[in-house]
Amino acid sequence: MPSTPHPEPDLVLRRFTRTDTEFFSRLATDERVTRFVGDGRTWDSGLIAARVDSALGDVPPQHPEAKRWFIASLGDEPAGLVVSSRHEGAVEIGYWLAPEHWGKGLAGRMVALAIPAVWDAYGPIQLSARVDPGNRASVRILARHGFHADGATPEGLDVYRLEHH
Repeated sequence: MPSTPHPEPDLVLRRFTRTDTEFFSRLATDERVTRFVGDGRTWDSGLIAARVDSALGDVPPQHPEAKRWFIASLGDEPAGLVVSSRHEGAVEIGYWLAPEHWGKGLAGRMVALAIPAVWDAYGPIQLSARVDPGNRASVRILARHGFHADGATPEGLDVYRLEHH
């Protein structure tokens, strides 16, 4: 008798907590994940600790340095991270997905969940994302969720924006 496939658990987004540091550290030290993050290099333990402390700081969402991180989980298993930070009249978002979950459509689902979560956290504000032009998958995901190209950074990253509606 053929076995019935087990349905994959729903993807949920929840606030990042200190207990998520180990998962984040695994992402931040994996060169496949960091290839399109920042300068493209993996992070050392000092940078990881500083970023976690900053993300967990109790800075009000209206503050210019406010940050909110979210874990995307499948059941009890963390699958990805959504980061958000206030910058010059917008909130920048980014997303990191564990390599074992690549190619399953989870990054797009993470962005779909992140948009309302970020607006809930910060209020009605423009969202932005910086993307390496070579990261075509991220460009497609952002476009599918209503982001529009809006120039480039001096570092050569394309900027995408989404207005609150």
